[in-house]
Formats: sequence, structure tokens, C-alpha cells
Amino acid sequence: MKYDVVIVGAGPAGSTAAKLLADQNIAVLLIDKAMFPREKPCGGGLPIRTLQHFPYLKTMKSVESYSYETQAFLGDFSCHATVKRQQPILAMVRRKDFDNELVQQAIASGATFQDGKKVIDITIHQDYAELTLEHGSSIRCKVVIGADGVMSTIAKQVGLCSRHRPVSVCIFQ
Repeated sequence: MKYDVVIVGAGPAGSTAAKLLADQNIAVLLIDKAMFPREKPCGGGLPIRTLQHFPYLKTMKSVESYSYETQAFLGDFSCHATVKRQQPILAMVRRKDFDNELVQQAIASGATFQDGKKVIDITIHQDYAELTLEHGSSIRCKVVIGADGVMSTIAKQVGLCSRHRPVSVCIFQ
């Protein structure tokens, strides 16, 4: 086995795990179905405590601005709350840039990255796990981390989630 750990999903959780493991000289492969950099229609607000917990994030170029105010609305807009602070509440990023920069951090720490590789199945053996990729190749490793999002192939394949039903629509421009 070439890798101790394979991480499926190169979003913030997967890339951060890859960096931290690689920093410990663990042989790690970070794999994602998309080609990077890729668009990601997800939130780009990082709580300031995240920057405090992962100090290397403070030096990243993808942090574009800081928010000192936030508003929350009840679903029917009948009630809302506003919070203003003297110190930043959120660091704002574009996920396309932020996620790509996190992948580069993981690579710089020694992780191997493969994009454009879709995992379609996982088989757990006694001493290893085997991931099957979309075009028939496979990867063996000791540990798999499923960081492939809410519709996780890994979670489904190992029985960690039963089924998902669509709950909303996202429009991204």
C-alpha cells in the first residue's frame, strides 16, 4: 500500500485533514472528483475562531475581507436579529480560491493530490480498505476519511447514512 490514509473530498475538511496528517509524515492521498480549482456554490464565511484554531489560515491570500456585522432572519422574515462587533465576526472567502489554496497547503506539507478522480465504491477488508474509482482503477490504504460532503459516497457505502431527500434548490451565478 502506497498510502496510509486516503481522504475522499478536497474541501476544507479533507484538505485540512490531509495537511495535518502530512505534517506528521503520514503517507496521505487527497482525492476529489472535480478538477481544481473548481467553483463551489457554498458559504464562504469562516468564523474567526477557525482562524484562531488554524493559525496558518491567517496568512492565506484567499481571505478577501472581514465582516463585523451579521443578520439572521426567521424563515418567514417575521423576526430578525443583528449582531455588530468591534472585532471581526467572519473572514470572507470565495470557496473556489480558498479550497484550492487549502489543497496547495496540503501538497506543500507532503500530501499527494489527485483531482478529477471519482470514487464510486469502497470495500473494507480485514487489514485494508480498497477504493474503486469511476474508470475501474483502485487504491488500497489503511484508513479512509470520507470528506466528500452531504451526499457522501463513502458514508453511503459503509452504511453511515440511509438516504437523502432533496430539501432545497441552489442557484449559482
